[in-house]
Amino acid sequence: MELYFNELSIKDDGEAGLIKPIQAVYVCLKNYGITTCRIRVEDFATMISSLNKTGEVNNNIYGFLYSFFKSPFESQYVNDIDEDYYSSEWSHDGVNCYGMAVAYLMNSASLSLFDDIWNSPIIPIDRDGEIVQVRNICNEKHCIDHREWLESGTSVVLEKCAISPSDKSINLREDHGKDQLMKFAQRLVNSEYVCAIINSIPFQGNRRRFIKSIKEDGVVEIVLPWTDKGYGLAVKTTGRNKRETARIAELLKEKYGQL
Repeated sequence: MELYFNELSIKDDGEAGLIKPIQAVYVCLKNYGITTCRIRVEDFATMISSLNKTGEVNNNIYGFLYSFFKSPFESQYVNDIDEDYYSSEWSHDGVNCYGMAVAYLMNSASLSLFDDIWNSPIIPIDRDGEIVQVRNICNEKHCIDHREWLESGTSVVLEKCAISPSDKSINLREDHGKDQLMKFAQRLVNSEYVCAIINSIPFQGNRRRFIKSIKEDGVVEIVLPWTDKGYGLAVKTTGRNKRETARIAELLKEKYGQL
């Protein structure tokens, strides 16, 4: 699990007392195996510039910051949800936000530099006019507030499907590419984490990634990037939440993501 930096929390003029809360958060999160906060290159440069103005930064602090904050922001896992991000408008108090949106989509948490505005374990953001709640951490207390969630993330135990591959249902539209999708679906149902092939999905001719989307209800949308028109299908997995489903999607990609 990784955190995602809230770029809106940076103050250009700098403010003393920011380093210690970050270090305390790092020490706390390390107990749960979290040692990385993703940050965009430009945001990291701005953050360093802001912290330099406080006079608190030295070589040891630089070493810590460069080990905790990692660029680029888009890891292989974030890339799998980029379509969900770009298909919506995200904002906080009318200002576009990126880090908090990705934290929400990744079922993770944002990391904010300490300020009264961000001193809350939950931050509401707007997604296409609907308010969604994002986990947020800017001090050690917030780690305690999120303890149950953090403990649940220390390991992912996946449930296996009890249905035999020959009995798993495969439903596909009568459409171009059905023959190719059927052959692929018949391979895919051999996975112990796949319960059914729900249906075909609209063509994704411009998409070159195997995983199109990951849903809370265990559904993974898959695209066959080796097909010209981008044939794809929706797969029902044993995932009981988005984190489990994301892990299953990763396993499916490893085993079936290429010809």
